Amino acid sequence: MGVAWLLCVGSLVPSLSQEPAVVGGVVSDARTKEPLPLYLLELQQGTRFDRVTCDEKGRFSSSIAFPPGDVVVRFVDDDGVTRKVMQGGLQLADLGELSRTVRFDGKPMDVAVSAGPTFRMAWKGEQAEGSPTTPATSSAEIVWKQADALVPEITLRAGLRVEADGRAWVRFAPFPEGLVKPGGSASLRVLSIDGKWMSEAPIPNVEKVPGVLELVWQPCARWTGVLKDTNSKGVPGSWVRLERFDEKNGVRERRRTRCDPSGKYVFDALGAGTWKLSGDPLRFLPFQSELRTVAGGEVSKLSIVLETAREVAPINGRIEGVEAAEDRPVPGEPAVIVRRAGDPLPQETVRAGWKNENGRYVALFIVPRLPLGDYDLELVPMSNDAGGWNALSVRAKAGSSVVFTRR
Repeated sequence: MGVAWLLCVGSLVPSLSQEPAVVGGVVSDARTKEPLPLYLLELQQGTRFDRVTCDEKGRFSSSIAFPPGDVVVRFVDDDGVTRKVMQGGLQLADLGELSRTVRFDGKPMDVAVSAGPTFRMAWKGEQAEGSPTTPATSSAEIVWKQADALVPEITLRAGLRVEADGRAWVRFAPFPEGLVKPGGSASLRVLSIDGKWMSEAPIPNVEKVPGVLELVWQPCARWTGVLKDTNSKGVPGSWVRLERFDEKNGVRERRRTRCDPSGKYVFDALGAGTWKLSGDPLRFLPFQSELRTVAGGEVSKLSIVLETAREVAPINGRIEGVEAAEDRPVPGEPAVIVRRAGDPLPQETVRAGWKNENGRYVALFIVPRLPLGDYDLELVPMSNDAGGWNALSVRAKAGSSVVFTRR
């Protein structure tokens, strides 16, 4: 989901000089017109490459000279954190950096870029014993808590900048166009690197930024571990749940997240209480842990060795695309997202490549070793499909075959 950017580079038809020159100018917010301090740009022209960070007034200047001509400008801002809108481990939008090719004529250029809110913060009063003396963090989040505590919160993350005197600030990317802004109360959350402390302050209006947010460190808990197979190899991409129980053994709060490529999972910013971990990983038997009491300021670790499902079968698939023709581009390469029947969470993505079979684009795929049961398979193109491919979804049993057909 793209973010709107605006790049202004002087005249539309520059008069190019002949000598290489330093690429410089000012980066500003396209909406407010204010300079953007410490904004990171990457400049590339052929084999020439430079990373440039603006000063406090948004001014930048390359460390090497570039000859007149096209220069690719990549808008990074801060590459310490991958910017995504997430909900309980599910990615709602990827705010990846965009780039533009600009015509460099040796003159200063003014760059206007869409930026989200900037928050400045200070830690007030005497902090709790053992809390960080400085905001030793790598990121901050805008958190939208949902009305139902069993529904995962929505987060937008950005890198935290810490100044020499201990003051800190964070600049977020704009909320992506086309994605419905979350309801519920919003707050700014900062987490310590070790996961034992957090600061959180309400934000009544995300668009109207206060002068300085005053924060206080509060103890919190982290629960982390690894899902492994019987060979002690991490199981990537599996979803895990963490539930908090009240004194009557009812579920008070529910979290979910997805294991990284090494099989590791992390739950942060947990309140003190009694929690239980569970999961239903693809190709393995379901699991659940014992109830565990977690206190603020603690890191709870639990790795799980998964038991492989015994009765398994594949789903074989065939994708029949458009007819091949000289004047028709090859459709975007398709992929099949696998979900458990009725579950919106993606479990696995299987990619397929087209081949020309009797004048028609056809792709074959297999989803191997699925436990017996029903699955939802969604077909999506993995790149721009000029041929007009439409995503389709079918329900299939392990051990069956499916066919997607483009009419």
